[in-house]
Amino acid sequence: MALYLFIIPVISALKFYLLTLTTLEDLNNHIILMLKSWPIILIVFLVAALYLIRGRPRNIYLVDFACYKPDEADMMSKQQLLDIMSSTFVDEAVHLQKKVLERSGYSDKTYLPESIRRLPEKIMTFEESRKGTEKVIFGAIDDLLAKTKVKAREIGIVIVNIGLQQGIK
Repeated sequence: MALYLFIIPVISALKFYLLTLTTLEDLNNHIILMLKSWPIILIVFLVAALYLIRGRPRNIYLVDFACYKPDEADMMSKQQLLDIMSSTFVDEAVHLQKKVLERSGYSDKTYLPESIRRLPEKIMTFEESRKGTEKVIFGAIDDLLAKTKVKAREIGIVIVNIGLQQGIK
């Protein structure tokens, strides 16, 4: 279809141009000019053909998906989280966090990473945040590979969506 959209205007312009030639000498000069410029025309045609061939989107298939299911020990209620926040942060930050928890759909069966559950004792480090992120990503990917029986080298791209990104201090 796209090729027709390219060829029809070219043929129409060529036909209109040939109708303007009045003598055989004009036609002869035109043919000589075209023979001299054939490499340029060929390059333009090849670039257009390459664009049309490579420009087509490849098919993408969703084979399956997996969600990371944390351990029961990672579950924390709203009140437990607010207790941790109140012992770690100032009252204004805790009040803001309480509003966020009320409006975000956080339930008493929500899972939190270990680095947040241990906040009063130990401030999060980059290393702990990385470990928590790796636990979630690799856990979901391992589950997905086990479900689909696909080898890791057969996968071209993996899309990961994490709802909670741990802060780093």
